[in-house]
Amino acid sequence: MKTDWHIHTTASDGKYAPAEIVRLAFAEGFSQIAISDHDSLNGLHEIRSELSLPPMFVLPAVEFSVNVYDSSSKKNEVHILGYGLNPLNEELNDCLERLRKTRVTRFYEMIKKANELGFLISEEEAEAVLEKNTAPGRRHLADILVAKEYFSVDEVFAKYLNSGKPGYVSRFKFNLEETCRLIQNNGGIAILAHPYEISSKEVRESLIRSELFDGIESFHPSHGENESEYLLEQCRIYNKYASGGSDYHDGESGRALNFPKKIGEFYPPSEKITAFIEWAYESPNGIKTG
Repeated sequence: MKTDWHIHTTASDGKYAPAEIVRLAFAEGFSQIAISDHDSLNGLHEIRSELSLPPMFVLPAVEFSVNVYDSSSKKNEVHILGYGLNPLNEELNDCLERLRKTRVTRFYEMIKKANELGFLISEEEAEAVLEKNTAPGRRHLADILVAKEYFSVDEVFAKYLNSGKPGYVSRFKFNLEETCRLIQNNGGIAILAHPYEISSKEVRESLIRSELFDGIESFHPSHGENESEYLLEQCRIYNKYASGGSDYHDGESGRALNFPKKIGEFYPPSEKITAFIEWAYESPNGIKTG
C-alpha cells in the first residue's frame, strides 16, 4: 500500500491542481493521500465536484503555522497538520477565512517592500496570483521574482524571503494551543509536522512530548533514517500516532535539495504508520473518488 499524507496543491503553494494531484498519485500506485494545503481546504471542494477522477481515498487536511518561543525568547515557526477536518464546519471556516485575509494583506506588503527595494512587480502580476490562489504566500512571490530574473530558484528564499532577510514580512498566526484545539474540536487530530525543521532542539523535544499533539510526522524528506526511528520510538512511548508524507509542492529546488521532484519519490512505509492509516480511513470526512 502506497500512501502520502502530506501534499500541497494550487489551493496554497503547490504546482498542480487538486484533481491533477489525485490523477498523478493514482498513476504512481497510491491508494490513499491527504491534501494538506496551508490554511485552506479549498482543494477538497474541487475534488468533491470533480466526477472523472480515478479511485482514491483523499483525507481532508490543513497545514497551520504557529510561533513557539524557546527559553531565550527566540521565535521558532512550527507547523501543525490537522487531519480529518470537516470542510463545512463554520468555526473552522471562519478561522481559515481570517488566515486567508491576513495572507492577502501580507502578500501586498511583501510586494510593496519588493518595489521599494527595486524589484518591480506590477499590480497586474499581483492580481494574477490572487486569481488562482486563495492562500498566497512567499512561494508565489518567489515565482515572480525568479521569472523576472531578480533571483535564481536556489537563492530567492536564502537571500531574500526567509525570516530575517530583506523581503520577509511576518503574518498573523493563531497560537499553538488554540490551533490544536480547533483541529480536535472539529473531529480531527493534530500532528506535529516535520519536527526536524524546527530550529530549536529545546522546542522540538518539548513539542514531541506535548499532550497537545495526537501524533508526529515521523517520515518526511527532511528527516534522516535515525531521526525517523527516534520519532517512531517517541510515538510508542507517548502513545501518539506516527504519520508521514512527502510534503510535495512543485518539485523545484530552493527549499531542500532532498525534497522529491515528483509524486511517488517519497512516501512513508505503511507498516510503520498502520494506526494512523486505520484512523484516517475511518474518518467520516474522508473522500472516496472514482
